[in-house]
Parts: sequence; C-alpha cells; structure tokens
Amino acid sequence: MIPNASDGLVAFHPYSRPGTLQEYLPDPTRPVERWYNRPNSGNVTTAAETILNLCGDPPTAVVDPFCGAGCTAAVAREFGTPFFGIEWDPVLACVSHAKATAHRHHARLLRHTPELTSPERLLEFCTGLDLDHERPTDEMHMACLAVVVCLAGETGAPTRLQDIEADLEKRPIEPESASKGLVRCGDCTDPGTWTGIPVGMRGAVVFTSPPFYRTGLPLEVSADLRAAASLLFPRHTPQAPAPTKASYADNVIGMLRALTRHLQSGWVLMEHEPGDATPEGLQAVAERIGEETDYRAHRVLTTKTFSKAGPLSLILCGRE
Repeated sequence: MIPNASDGLVAFHPYSRPGTLQEYLPDPTRPVERWYNRPNSGNVTTAAETILNLCGDPPTAVVDPFCGAGCTAAVAREFGTPFFGIEWDPVLACVSHAKATAHRHHARLLRHTPELTSPERLLEFCTGLDLDHERPTDEMHMACLAVVVCLAGETGAPTRLQDIEADLEKRPIEPESASKGLVRCGDCTDPGTWTGIPVGMRGAVVFTSPPFYRTGLPLEVSADLRAAASLLFPRHTPQAPAPTKASYADNVIGMLRALTRHLQSGWVLMEHEPGDATPEGLQAVAERIGEETDYRAHRVLTTKTFSKAGPLSLILCGRE
C-alpha cells in the first residue's frame, strides 16, 4: 500500500519492479500485449503487479491519460475491469481500444471480411459506418482490429489476423466490462476532453507514462490507414494545435489539473521513463504537483537503470 509522505521533501525509495530488461519491455509472446507496441511501451505483467503491490486491491477501473499503444488497456483486460484512455493519435487510439475491448466474436467477423485488412478497403468501410463513438458497435470493434492488422503490415510487426483470433480465445473479456470502458482521441490536458468519461468511480487507478512533448508526432502510416482511424476516433479537441515542445512536468501538471474535477479519489501512478526531458528534476516535479494541483506526490520510487539516461522512476500521487 502507498503510505503518506512526511512533510517536506518527497521521499525517494528503491523499488524492485521492473528488475530486469525482460520485465521492462513488452512481452512479445503474451496474448494481446504482443499485437503492436511503441518503443516506450511497458510490460503488462509488470504494470499489473505494480498496481496491485502499491494499491492493494484490484482497481475498479484503469485510467490512462496518455494511453499510446495500450499497455494499460491490456492491464485492464487482465483485471477484467473497464478501461478509460485518452490518446492524441487516432491510430494508437484504435490499438488501445482493441486491446481493452475486443472480443473473439469481433475477430471472427473480421476473418469473414478479410478485405478490410487492406487500408484502402478499410477506409471505404469506415466511411460508410454510422458511428457512435461513445457506444461502439460490433462493426467499430472489428474495424479497430483491422487497424491493428494493417498497422502490423505497414510497420513490420509480426501480428496476423489468426494471431489476434487465437489471443482473444486465450484472453477473453466480459462484454459488460468492455462496454463500460471508453477510449477517446484528444488532449488529456484539456478539461473538455474528459467530459462524459465516467472515471470517478471509487477504486479507480490512474497508471500512465506521460511524454516529454505536448502532442507527439504522428505514426508514419499510410494516408488511408490514418484516415480510417480518424473516422473511428476523431479528435475530441475541436481545433488540434500543432505539436509543440513541453516538459514532462508541464504535461503532468496539465493532465492532473484537467483530471481533478472528474476523479475525486484514487491513486495516480506516473512513470518517468529514462531519457524523458525533465530539466527541473523529479524533486522539482513533485513539488510543482503539490503547488499547482489538488494532488500531492507522496513518494518517488526508483527502479533499475535500463539506459545510459538513468533509472526508471514512478511518482505516486493522491488527492489532498
């Protein structure tokens, strides 16, 4: 369990997970986790064990404001709890959505319409869909799986449709849990992006790895694939700003401020990846959290060093 920090400087403590490179990187053999990952994607088993070790009970929901390629989406699937994620890139939003909510029924539907694994045909299919992004249909779930397959084909990831179908047999999910979750494409530092996302349930845990840039650069994928993903997950922020530089601390502060009115209780666990541009230092980041938000950094856990840039750290925050 996470103890309260004493007044004054935030305490730094060693932490055992991840303790090896294999515990740090995504598992290329684990069902669902292996579908598609980014260079900064985490390990699902390590993330799930960290949440349990630090928070005690399994969460009632998993929330990731910077959900990327869906490590935490797969964690929520392991727990059998709803997943609420925000992601700037619509292609990655599709991946997170698929990892959190896809059912083997959706893979079977895609197997019977294999032409959708072509980005051009997928775009035609998505253009004709009557989409309700807050209440995804079987067609939308299937289309998100098709995005995963197309993305694998364009990036060289070893994910085929038969692999996805086999994984969903091994990692089923209850439709009720999946239907309560929601992935949204937008800027998590914008309070409006959180409107309507029911993250305020007691026992929800935020687990995320904030970037050291404002929005990030889009994935290099075909125009058809990006257009299809954008139809499935249009950006919730009406006018998207151009990518701009921002420090890790700026993104953390902006996210916590936007989250404040929606998450009344629960823990926020934030990774600080080796190499993240944090000129203020983690102590200064922790102090800014206490000064500029309604949250307090209770402690900073430092794990192993996996790059020349320094160790992986975990900032643990709670509401005042």
